[in-house]
Amino acid sequence: MKLLSNKFLWLFFLVLGLHLFMRVYNFEQLLGYGHDEDLAGWIIKDIVVDHHFRLIGQETSVDGLFIGPTFYYLETLFFILFKLDPIGGYFLTLTISILTLFGFYYVFNRFFGNKIALFGTLIYAGSLSLVNFDKWVVPTQPTLLWSIWFLYCLFSLMEGDFKVLAILGILFGFIWHVHIALVPLTLLIFPALYFSKKRSNPKQFFFNRYFLIGLIFLIILVSPFFLFEVKHGFIQTKGLLTASIQDRNSISGFPRVLKILDGISQGMLTVFYGGRLNNTFPEKVFQAISLILVTVFLLVTRKNLGKRFWIIVGWFLLVFLGQMISKRTISEYYFANLNILIILITAVFLNKLNSTFPKKNIAFLLISIFVITNLTFLMNLPPDNEGYLVRKKVVSFIKFDSTLNNYPCIAINYITWPGKNAGYHYFFFLNNLKIITPGNDVSVYSIVNPTVISSKEIEYSQGSVGIITPKNFQINPSSCTDPARQLLPLWGFNN
Repeated sequence: MKLLSNKFLWLFFLVLGLHLFMRVYNFEQLLGYGHDEDLAGWIIKDIVVDHHFRLIGQETSVDGLFIGPTFYYLETLFFILFKLDPIGGYFLTLTISILTLFGFYYVFNRFFGNKIALFGTLIYAGSLSLVNFDKWVVPTQPTLLWSIWFLYCLFSLMEGDFKVLAILGILFGFIWHVHIALVPLTLLIFPALYFSKKRSNPKQFFFNRYFLIGLIFLIILVSPFFLFEVKHGFIQTKGLLTASIQDRNSISGFPRVLKILDGISQGMLTVFYGGRLNNTFPEKVFQAISLILVTVFLLVTRKNLGKRFWIIVGWFLLVFLGQMISKRTISEYYFANLNILIILITAVFLNKLNSTFPKKNIAFLLISIFVITNLTFLMNLPPDNEGYLVRKKVVSFIKFDSTLNNYPCIAINYITWPGKNAGYHYFFFLNNLKIITPGNDVSVYSIVNPTVISSKEIEYSQGSVGIITPKNFQINPSSCTDPARQLLPLWGFNN
């Protein structure tokens, strides 16, 4: 009964309701679908239908290096629940986002109290940008979940709690399965130990059962990496070594510093701004102001953060230095782990504002404006005119029409811009469509996007995607089984 009388707990469940509403509202119409989702479906088909035990996921931006398979195995469970429909992937990321919300509340409450925990969860739950991030069904989506528990481990180490070494082993093992950009952050355990209450006794760190448990978890989670390496001639290790010395036409020197700061400031804005910036001058000014504001928030709340202030500063520095050392093109994906810091700094600042002006309710007014604004934007979002639901209906029409005409096999032609032809292969598989390469001896369906390209010829359309049905009804059945006419594997698919 005491638990039920806790007003902060009831307020948290209201935040949970907001979190679920913003992620479930009109989700089928708003859900995007492209090459990454198509590739995930193909990997899951490989697991479920072809019974292939996979040691890797899709290839990363580092040539020859693949992401770990854990996300795809979890996604497989949800696919099975939804009869292999890719909507199952969305419910996996929804589940991860709920676990992340609980993680936010627990960790913030554990180290900063109920009010900061509620401010933090409200920011996460009510951010339309983070809603969109949570709907992105890719292995990097658990970045926030990883980050919140890594922050918990760092703060716990500072308090001398070495039991979290077991959790650290799990988190370090999951880096390969989530995002290699998290690797530099592992160095934060050193300042955490420096500020630890037990730093004078290193034996307590290395010689305890939690260190051993963490090590076992780490070995288990990275074992698929080494099994794959032994089986395939260490191609991932070679890829990493090549990437460390190969310059991918990336900028260097002071221009790179500016580019990194640009990425960091844009990463900060993703918590509060859902769109992509186009690098116009006003937007650059907006980014610069956001960077200054977060710096001011951090300095103002330094006393409230205590020694944890240095962990936060170190986190920012490691992200910056990691990008400076890297020879790769700077991508926005490398800054997603900063979201946890922005939410924490903002929550602590709002709480300080609330305690400084207790009768003004400024903090609650600001967070209310933030949530209402994001809710309004969400309610006014147009459906994705080439997303999950559109592609599903388009391929269902092709299945219906080809069955009606008794075509033993068909071919697909894409009339669209580069990249827009992705995101259909898995739906072809779900609809049991036999697809071969186009030719005069097979009925060819043309997928047009946008429909204005060939509007007069289109016989069926959904969103911005239209279908031009075949004009050739002369079918050579032998072409359906001709090895030379079979489609190449989906781009990016590897066994």
